[in-house]
Amino acid sequence: WMAQGLLGGQILDAAVRVRGDLEYFPFGDRPDSGDFSIEGRYQGGIIDYLPPHGRKLGWPRLENMRGTVSLRRVDLRLNADSATMHPVAGQQIALSGLKARIADLEHNSVLQIAGGSRAAASAYLSLLGSTPLGGLLGGSLDQARAQGNWEVPIRFDIPLSHSEDTTVQGQILFDGGSLSLMPDMPDFERVKGVLDFSERGLRTDGLAAE
Repeated sequence: WMAQGLLGGQILDAAVRVRGDLEYFPFGDRPDSGDFSIEGRYQGGIIDYLPPHGRKLGWPRLENMRGTVSLRRVDLRLNADSATMHPVAGQQIALSGLKARIADLEHNSVLQIAGGSRAAASAYLSLLGSTPLGGLLGGSLDQARAQGNWEVPIRFDIPLSHSEDTTVQGQILFDGGSLSLMPDMPDFERVKGVLDFSERGLRTDGLAAE
């Protein structure tokens, strides 16, 4: 996964540590036999963490990443002060405070990604249609249309060997734009409040609109 998923970036002023019998390198299964770590700041990071495969939808790359990276034995962590993703050509979602982790690169690897994001509502609706996210939400926003900007803190847990078991948890923070859930419904205008979502469905408490 590291050879195919980590497509770009430069680590600056890296600190490297290797200690122990290299027969057991990188010491994930034998932590008592040695230690291995790489730590430093990076820039220009590109992660293609789950690309499309055949008819299977993938996720857009994380690009323009900068922050800190650490690999301790088989525990990979990347923190990004900022990053971008492009659901479709011409649309961009800006990410901040991003944390990505694979706790075990050797066995049953699960990629955890959490962070904040902000973009035009149309970019998020494109994300729903071009990635597995729409299916995870049961198609509940497949026909939605919206205007305005959304803030969306979100977390994914993606098993890299069986991504169909991905879980998602997040929120949509509305800034006063409009939203229609399906074509024959009138628009909700001046929408304010929070919509919670996960692979189990949508929930809101106190959403205000006209």
